[in-house]
Amino acid sequence: MTEEPAFDVLNLSDAGFPTGAHGHSGGLEYAIQAGWVFDAATLAGWCQRSLETSVRTLDLRAAVKAWYGVPWQGLNGEVAAFRTSRVQREASAQVGRSFLRSVVSCYGERASGLPEAEDPDAVQFPVAWGLAFRALELPVEAMAQTLLFGVLRQWTQVAVRIVPLGQKEAFAVQTAVLSGLVAPPTGPEAVALPLESGAFGLELAGLGMETLERKYFRS
Repeated sequence: MTEEPAFDVLNLSDAGFPTGAHGHSGGLEYAIQAGWVFDAATLAGWCQRSLETSVRTLDLRAAVKAWYGVPWQGLNGEVAAFRTSRVQREASAQVGRSFLRSVVSCYGERASGLPEAEDPDAVQFPVAWGLAFRALELPVEAMAQTLLFGVLRQWTQVAVRIVPLGQKEAFAVQTAVLSGLVAPPTGPEAVALPLESGAFGLELAGLGMETLERKYFRS
């Protein structure tokens, strides 16, 4: 990777890039309230299962398909159909919309061709992520790695705030989970892989987000 693409990848995946993702818990807030996640070990288990059985097989595959030019409208509808609750669908669409607007604002003509993001259900976040990396001609491998890392990083920050866990303890979990991740398939053959989601805990958490006793995050 040359210097310029490397900086673009770092810029897009920076926690401060204005996507609004920092305001969402990705279901972890409910898992903590329900008592499923309460320390470093249970956090690690939650992250590993959710990444392997949902994020990799649904979000990541959708992003890879978008990067290879599969029509985004159909992909978007498929991803939204897998979301088990209105809260999850709206949260993903909100972050996707904010991300696309920010990419267009920052990169101008380089980001031409990205879909308009005015409709609240316009583009689910993983589809938007793949489209942006494709438009900016950034490597598919970097697109996949940063998508997985961004989800895990957000869960880490949620756990620090509301389990609560210490920073060192939480980042030790993050490091351990990352070291155990198998590189996702990102070659052209990955386009044929179906979208799947088998993270039942994550799906139940999505359904339970509207019943939270208190909310630090929006989803």
